[in-house]
Amino acid sequence: MNNLSYRSRFLLPLLLPIVGITVALAVILGLFYTAHISRAFDEQGHADSRQLAELARRSLTSDYLPPTEVVQPLLDETAVRSVSLYNAEGQRIAHAGPQPLADGKALIFDTQRHKVPAQETSSFVNPISDLNNGQLLGWAVVEMDHEGLRLATYKTLLGVAAITLAVLLVGVALTVVAALRALAPLDRIREALQQCATGNLSTTLVDTDNGLFTDLARSIDMTSAHLRESQQAMQENIDQATRDLRETLETVEIQNVELSLARKEALEASRAKSEFLANTSHEIRTPINGIIGFTGLLLKTVVNAQQKEYLHTIQKSSQGLLTTINAILDVSKIETGQLVLDYSPLHLRDVVEEPLSVLAPAALEKKLQLFSIVDATTPLHFLGDPLRLKQVITNLVSNAIKFSDNGNIVLRVTQIKNDGHNAILRFSVEDSGIGIHETKKPELFKAFSQADSSNARSQGGTGLGLAVCKGLVKQMAGDIGVESTIGRGTVFWFTATLGLDGNAPLLPFETLRGQRILVCCNDPASIEQLSGYLQVWQTNFSVVDQPEALESQLREHGNLQVSAIIWDISEQKDPRGWATSNPLLKKLTQVQGTIQEQQPALVLLTMPGCDLDYQQDRQDAEVAFVSRPVCHNALYDALCQQIDGLHAREDSNHRREARASDQSQGPRIMAVDDNPANLQLIGELLKDLGAQVALATDGSEALELFHQQNFDLVFMDIQMPVLDGLETTRRMRALEDGTSRTPVVALTAHAMTDQKADLLLAGMDDYLSKPVSEAQLLHVIRRWIHPDAVAASVGEGNHDSAPEGERSDTSVDKTNSAPVNIQLSLSLSNNKPALARDMLSMLLKALPQDAEAIDQLFKEEDFDALEATVHKLRGGASYCGVPYLKSTSTALDNMLQKKSYKDLDKPVAELLNAIQQLIVWQAEHDLDALFGLEEVDA
Repeated sequence: MNNLSYRSRFLLPLLLPIVGITVALAVILGLFYTAHISRAFDEQGHADSRQLAELARRSLTSDYLPPTEVVQPLLDETAVRSVSLYNAEGQRIAHAGPQPLADGKALIFDTQRHKVPAQETSSFVNPISDLNNGQLLGWAVVEMDHEGLRLATYKTLLGVAAITLAVLLVGVALTVVAALRALAPLDRIREALQQCATGNLSTTLVDTDNGLFTDLARSIDMTSAHLRESQQAMQENIDQATRDLRETLETVEIQNVELSLARKEALEASRAKSEFLANTSHEIRTPINGIIGFTGLLLKTVVNAQQKEYLHTIQKSSQGLLTTINAILDVSKIETGQLVLDYSPLHLRDVVEEPLSVLAPAALEKKLQLFSIVDATTPLHFLGDPLRLKQVITNLVSNAIKFSDNGNIVLRVTQIKNDGHNAILRFSVEDSGIGIHETKKPELFKAFSQADSSNARSQGGTGLGLAVCKGLVKQMAGDIGVESTIGRGTVFWFTATLGLDGNAPLLPFETLRGQRILVCCNDPASIEQLSGYLQVWQTNFSVVDQPEALESQLREHGNLQVSAIIWDISEQKDPRGWATSNPLLKKLTQVQGTIQEQQPALVLLTMPGCDLDYQQDRQDAEVAFVSRPVCHNALYDALCQQIDGLHAREDSNHRREARASDQSQGPRIMAVDDNPANLQLIGELLKDLGAQVALATDGSEALELFHQQNFDLVFMDIQMPVLDGLETTRRMRALEDGTSRTPVVALTAHAMTDQKADLLLAGMDDYLSKPVSEAQLLHVIRRWIHPDAVAASVGEGNHDSAPEGERSDTSVDKTNSAPVNIQLSLSLSNNKPALARDMLSMLLKALPQDAEAIDQLFKEEDFDALEATVHKLRGGASYCGVPYLKSTSTALDNMLQKKSYKDLDKPVAELLNAIQQLIVWQAEHDLDALFGLEEVDA
């Protein structure tokens, strides 16, 4: 029905009743007439059989007519086929017409008349009775043919069908005509609605002549008029909105232009701020490092108690100021996206334990215990940035120390996910401090924000530490958060994604495997840490919480050999008195001698700095001392030394490979630099560190030496003529056979890490900013070569210069400083007057030629060659104590590096002026006299 037109859907309900009623009447009429014809047929048959029976009775009871003549006249009747008479015994006595189709035996002879139907005929049987005595004389049978009956029936049905068809045609025609006339107004209404749908609202229907739809037409006309009015109003609104939108778009376009300009100004301001911080942070840190360094030197001289206190205050204040400046620089790098993380091998325990060792004195002052617990299922060898990871841990542990007055600070490390290539680690720092209010947590990780500003003066800090931590953790594809309860402590946690180092050796702990060890400790965190170590080492250990239980444990084990006792005595207030007079210690010695063949080794856990006191009082006993916080390697080494008498364990996590016999004289290191002064200084510093040094003045010479010899480390200058440091490193990597890899450390004059990706892609492993100090060289050598490779003559405490990554150059304004700073020259040359004089002499000797080249290249606008010349001059100035020359060459070099060629007039003029000042200064001064070398040379 849904697919039919509206006319069909309107006509069908009208036509279906008409057709149905007409057909029903035709069927009824046909059935009536056929039944009437059938009754007339039966009545004729019974009448003929009754007449035949009457004639047959007369014939059989009198001499009226013989039976054969009685039956003959009935054949003239219509539809009579045959006539038969039967006697009382059922025998046919007379017959007229064709042979009956029904056998006589099939006829049912009864005293009542009846009809015997067959397929083509019907036999009507009537009994013959004597009227006088009622005796049955026989039966009269009239057989009538059905053909006439059928013909009459067909004629009747045909007539009924014809009449029915005529009635249907007339009825349908009248209905269709009437319906179409009724639907004509609807067609006009439909057309009008279609016109309205297309937007033509001017069509009217008031002239519709059918009263049935007049109201509908009027309603449609009213709706159309309303729509016309609404359309006009809407069009007016659209036109007004379009005008308003056009004006708004023009305003927005103007605002976009203004915002774009403001954004450019903001970006330029941010860039200028970042550049200012990058350029000035090192200049600020240099004098601070000088203050710290010379304060340390003063502390080594003879000073009274009050002066020593003042010097310690100066040193602490300088360290705090340096920490603040470093934090500001890190925040700036993070905000501008200039912070680039390293991706180098790191050992998880070293990364976790080193910050705790550094912060141990601060924790000791507040009587806090530091513990590091690494889950046993966590791998130890990863790829990432160990320095930045230590920085985050140091900040979090330092905060925990700052806001805790008692209890323990526990650093936990667990593995969250490991896909075979990368692992996600969770670091948490738990303390028992004052806690953080819930409303303060969202502000914690914002720059210059603190949980409680009222404590800022008492606790210290600028509020940058956690902001730096958040930025670093984000760079490590991790997250950072805090959980805290007021008065019950705080847990700072962060996650970091690190690469798995598949090339790191998995060294077993064979020395302590199966050894029986007793632990005496009553601190749950310490017990958890020590138990974790002993489980990793696969030892059999027992823990007691009271020293008195050690004797019972020794006796309980009986003949079982106890290899070592780990005794926590960190809570002793009088270490000397305890070591000399402790009766339990003496008693244990007696018990050890009586029960066991070999006395167990004794390892004492002490507070930082107390091990020397213990050692002085126990010189006659085989006792090892391990300071808190307990480090995995230190405790393992102490146990190994005491149990097996080893000076160092064979499977130390810090040993990379067995050293070759020819390395006993120091590591073989090659230094490459095109500046003779720089090369001479680096060579001298490396020789002082006990290294075997090979020097190369360019990339070609470095490749030749690299091909001829095997080096443990290469220091490579970046900018060199013909073959620069990057290309030289690539060719070195091509010469390696893949079985070994020589670490290459870049020497760059740029403090920022914007070139770090290029350095790593070229095959370099690390980088140092010029000028380098002996402490920086020592740190790099220890990082990439085993510490034992450095000569033992170099003491741990003799290198109080700037930390790794800090620059030790000095920028002095030309208005208040001489062209040469003799003290700075001596400092840069490791306080070697002859070396300082030679380096300054070489620089001064080349200055006239450099000035001429710089002036000529600038006039010819050969900026690439000018950049190479200025960069070389800058490198030489970094090591010679010429602050004005260094500052002017650095400024010009930075502009040339950034391709800023428009405003070079002033920087070039200042550099040439600085060179001229040095040339004049050289003519007026005697270098030997200035460096105190006249008598030596004589």
